[in-house]
Amino acid sequence: MSWSMYYSVTRAHFSSAGPNYLAQLAAAETIPIALGIPWARIAEKKGFRIALLPGFLEALFLLLVGFIGAQPTAITLFTVCMASLFWSLAGPQTTAIVISASPTGHTLSSYFIGSTIGWSLGALTAPLTYQLLGYTPTMMLTGLLTAVSYTLYMLYLPTEYPRRRISWQSNCGSLLYVIALSTSILYMTEIIGSIYLSTLYVELGRDNVMYALTLFATGLIGAAIRPLAGKTVDKLGPEKVLQATLLAYAAYVYIYPSLHGLTAAIAWLIPLFPFLDTSLYLYTTRILGEALGTATTSAAYTPVGLTLLTISMLDTSLHTYQITSTLAALTSAFLLVVYEQRAKRVNI
Repeated sequence: MSWSMYYSVTRAHFSSAGPNYLAQLAAAETIPIALGIPWARIAEKKGFRIALLPGFLEALFLLLVGFIGAQPTAITLFTVCMASLFWSLAGPQTTAIVISASPTGHTLSSYFIGSTIGWSLGALTAPLTYQLLGYTPTMMLTGLLTAVSYTLYMLYLPTEYPRRRISWQSNCGSLLYVIALSTSILYMTEIIGSIYLSTLYVELGRDNVMYALTLFATGLIGAAIRPLAGKTVDKLGPEKVLQATLLAYAAYVYIYPSLHGLTAAIAWLIPLFPFLDTSLYLYTTRILGEALGTATTSAAYTPVGLTLLTISMLDTSLHTYQITSTLAALTSAFLLVVYEQRAKRVNI
């Protein structure tokens, strides 16, 4: 819920700063996340309880975003970057805990139902509190909710250690593949969640109520579809579901910028993401194990952030983000096919 509030408010608050500042903000949110890969070793050796401790520093810096991050400045970018850094250590391990306890699409989708409802509530309440109370109180609330979340994880851990571990040294190829695949996928989703989200706000006439209701409805639809996503992944396998979803996303990200008004709002409700995240995390954790798989998938945000930062410095247009996100979706689908074909030949 807390990061949903953060994203909803910052994309509305900085919507007039232009797409390049939004890309820089997305870069600040994503560049530090590669640090989650070495931190996964802590989860494997010391357990999840120790691995979750940086989450409380994440909460602190989200709190600070409310005090010193109200203007589109470098200070805002730095504070956001620090919050993201500490999320990169603790955040991915929350998903690893769930997969370690029960590595099925049904279990993971059930877990994601809760996170989706939380995301929906955050998306509903944040624009309203932003309108009524302002930027700083809303961002303070995100920090407090983050601290509460990690406290609950500490109190109710279903398992202390990852179920599977791999030899890092002998699986460098698989590690690089997961990074490349996840980078392409997360670049696409970051464009949607940053630049396209801000575009949606503008298309809704900067109406905070309509913006909140649209995001809330998106979450409710996503939560409703998640059981189907989990069953589909368990039945067909994560690689097949991931492949089909990526092709659907390629069409979506190419078409979306041409939509306006109510059509843009309706298109935003299409529930592709439940199929994407469930299949992606189960797929990568089967390759690398739970702690390393979730951390490596999330770590792909770092090259994504660097790419967005570079593109934003070129003073590019929305069309550039449209084309590059489409190519990213198609590249992901291609990498998946190549790796799976190679894996089949090796097994034969």
